[in-house]
Amino acid sequence: HPDYIPNLEHRIKSRFEWGAVVDILPYDLEGRIAILKSKLAERKMMLKNHFEIPEEILYYIASSIKDNVRKMEGALNRLIGYADLKFPDTDSNKITLQFAKEALKPIISLSKKPITIESIQEYIAKEFNVTKADLVSKSNKREYANPRQVAMYITKKLTKTPLHEIGSLFGGKHHSTVLHSINKVENQIETDFEFARQIDTYIKFFEE
Repeated sequence: HPDYIPNLEHRIKSRFEWGAVVDILPYDLEGRIAILKSKLAERKMMLKNHFEIPEEILYYIASSIKDNVRKMEGALNRLIGYADLKFPDTDSNKITLQFAKEALKPIISLSKKPITIESIQEYIAKEFNVTKADLVSKSNKREYANPRQVAMYITKKLTKTPLHEIGSLFGGKHHSTVLHSINKVENQIETDFEFARQIDTYIKFFEE
């Protein structure tokens, strides 16, 4: 913004402000995933092998490389090249998250990174096909409440965030509401095998 440019003459500043001042911001997570999907479609047209790359891997790349689209595209190219060397004689292979992490070691550091509430919110929102804004809203609609409870549970399990702070970051919920949500998820884990398996998958995404 012209106001933040030091030593700018007033007449130049006023001319800048006469036009449209527009923020140029980095791509958000959904934008980065959309770029990867587009690039992946281009690559598939040029390859003899058809690799199935699940969206969780695109999420892994997009959430790990946030500030450089070229580096993100390079990571995708490396992954495809690595898979092409690993599976040269087959027509179809599903690339797993663990395979992707191994292939992308030189690009994406696998050193233990702090797990943040924001990364948990983004991931769970994607898994439940809602937006992060939905997840942290005050709405108690079932389609938002269920993933919110799961996200709260994972946040408590993987971070040291106190209940009152978790509540404030999930729509201003009271700490007793957060505790109720966590207990509800824990009870469902004990009685619903498929739900327990899914929660375990979510947690492994952050821990592996």
